[in-house]
Amino acid sequence: MYILSLAALIFGIILGCNFKAYILVPSCALVAIATVLAATFAGERFSHAALYAALFLTLLQIGYLIGIVGWSTAAKLQRRRSERALPALNAPAA
Repeated sequence: MYILSLAALIFGIILGCNFKAYILVPSCALVAIATVLAATFAGERFSHAALYAALFLTLLQIGYLIGIVGWSTAAKLQRRRSERALPALNAPAA
């Protein structure tokens, strides 16, 4: 379960870096259905399967948030670096 939890978090980070928020609804539906089906097929009770699905959905959304924040922070840092470099290049010649 720990590996699947980590996979849900990493999958959320990848989605957050590459897609808009519209991808969350289909990906959450896919994760929930796959988790419930796999857990019930493995012999778990439905209540445990629903708990696993809730855990994975929460980690997917937290990963998405981490991906968005990380991507926007990296973009801001890159923009700040390029703004610092440009005035030195465009300085008037003395």
